[in-house]
Amino acid sequence: MEQFKGSLWKRPPPRDTSGKGADTWMALRRNVEGAEGLWRIHDKLYDFSKFIAGHPGGEEWLRVTQGTDITEAFETHHISPMPSRMLKRFEVREAKTERLPPYTFKPGGFYATLRGRVYGVLPEPEMRGISVQTRLLADVVAFFLFTFAILTASYQSFYLALVGGTLLAMLTVASHNFFHLRDNWRRYYFDLSTMASSDWMISHAMSHHLYPNSLYDLEVSMFEPAFVRWLPEKKSLFVKIFPWIGSAFLYVVLFPSEPLRRALLKGFRKTDLIPLIIPLVMLRYAPEGHIISTLLLWVTIVLSGSFVFAVVGINAAHHHPEIFHDGDTPREDTDWGLAALDTVRDRPGISGVSGHLKSDSDGALKVVIDSTKSEDIASFVKVMFNFGHHSLHHLFPTIDHWHLPKLYPVLEQTLNEFGIPFTTKSIASLVIGQFQQASRSTPNPLPPKSIKIAPSKN
Repeated sequence: MEQFKGSLWKRPPPRDTSGKGADTWMALRRNVEGAEGLWRIHDKLYDFSKFIAGHPGGEEWLRVTQGTDITEAFETHHISPMPSRMLKRFEVREAKTERLPPYTFKPGGFYATLRGRVYGVLPEPEMRGISVQTRLLADVVAFFLFTFAILTASYQSFYLALVGGTLLAMLTVASHNFFHLRDNWRRYYFDLSTMASSDWMISHAMSHHLYPNSLYDLEVSMFEPAFVRWLPEKKSLFVKIFPWIGSAFLYVVLFPSEPLRRALLKGFRKTDLIPLIIPLVMLRYAPEGHIISTLLLWVTIVLSGSFVFAVVGINAAHHHPEIFHDGDTPREDTDWGLAALDTVRDRPGISGVSGHLKSDSDGALKVVIDSTKSEDIASFVKVMFNFGHHSLHHLFPTIDHWHLPKLYPVLEQTLNEFGIPFTTKSIASLVIGQFQQASRSTPNPLPPKSIKIAPSKN
């Protein structure tokens, strides 16, 4: 089947540009992905219903994805070959329809090769899982967040509230790593922002991470159709100009718009009480008679936290005219790992890594990744609060950020083997590029770059 015009997809996937979010998107997927109420992986259907309670990654992943194609999630969330060996016992039958997502995971392809090498570097689960350093950093920021919330209420200080908002944004960024993993209580740090980790497990971990910058990326479609349209398509003058003048407003309302949307679509859930912990603590320490002003200070924490989080997140890695977006000409090889790398750029100022090309002594052109500045504690702190090591995090979302610097040598080896450059962008370049991309309506006619590796003289 040929691709439909202007996309890497073979046929149009269902999109949710109405802002209804994660549940609506999952419902749309169940109608078109040919899973028939089961779980689809590649071209076979599996029944994991009796395995849900025993799933090492937690029950929620399987409950939420029932009735959908989980190929990308299965392939990228399991570094060990063991889960693939277990599939046979859950197999039901062949799927009746062609797979909708365009990506491949062929043995010997880029991603399969890299994943095998990553498993060689980190063969044991404890070598890949959440580190003490990651837990401690998140807990320390949570402690300071509540400390400054108490101080804000005690002194009725607008400026302390802004500090609290910055800490809230930092904790939200850091805690997003926890909902990529098995069920754990620290994922609920994310909910203090007023956003919901259960929704973002879908919109971020299951959508954005698995289908970045594509028609299935909810972090692209959530701002459509009127405000920000990052895909290269025909745009009105207002849509081109609005991001330059109206983004600050969107950044500020990102947090508080989420509970309003949930209330309208889902009603009340127990987890909706989590964000109220902060104002309740603040009221406990506020001077007598300052209930309204204290609640307004909490709103200040939320709004300022929303702004900082959005500035960091939206400008982190994905939007620049040189970065692939659906509608641009894709590369011929539809390997998922290559597609993921085509949609992301690391920032040397955050991750401490840079990539360049050089000729070796034999005259062969090769990729060199300098990651020497990525392994100290200062770099780790920057990474955790700024979505660092973005390329490796997209490729292997279930590996804790503390461990990711160990993977650059095998990433470099595999990039050289497949002739793929490792391009980085400065923070300023990505900030400006995000606005340029939002204004871009002309698709890139050339596919993402490859490099020709010169043969060795030997």
